[in-house]
Amino acid sequence: MVVRPIIIRMLTHEDADQIIELERLCFDYPLGERTIRTYLKTLDHISLGAFHEKQLVGLVLGVVEYDSLHIVMVAVHPLYRRQGIASTLLKKTESLALARNIKKFTLEVDVSNSSAIRLYRELGYKATKIIERYYENGNDAFLMIKCITQ
Repeated sequence: MVVRPIIIRMLTHEDADQIIELERLCFDYPLGERTIRTYLKTLDHISLGAFHEKQLVGLVLGVVEYDSLHIVMVAVHPLYRRQGIASTLLKKTESLALARNIKKFTLEVDVSNSSAIRLYRELGYKATKIIERYYENGNDAFLMIKCITQ
């Protein structure tokens, strides 16, 4: 594991260009620039980024939906994977949500993405159903949910 000085902070609309760049690097079917800018500028969101020397290398984009946080995107630059960035970002995002009394978290993940599924399960997410043909390429997704009771 390479130790790098990583700074974690809230994402804002000023980070949109770097988010779009990282998304294009990480996903075959990105949400797209317009959607990302909408999330960051107009929707209630809890989103964190991991930065190395001012470069965005990881992110969690979460949108508040009533009493839950929908994790729209988790992405880590390929050169920074397997260093705990995604799990750290998810845990910190959940802490911020809990401070707002949000205790339910949802996300979708490609059924073939075994490493992401393993990470989410380790963090307490449970697959609750399969959403058929969720992705543009026709792949199914698991809907995963985590509820925190205190």
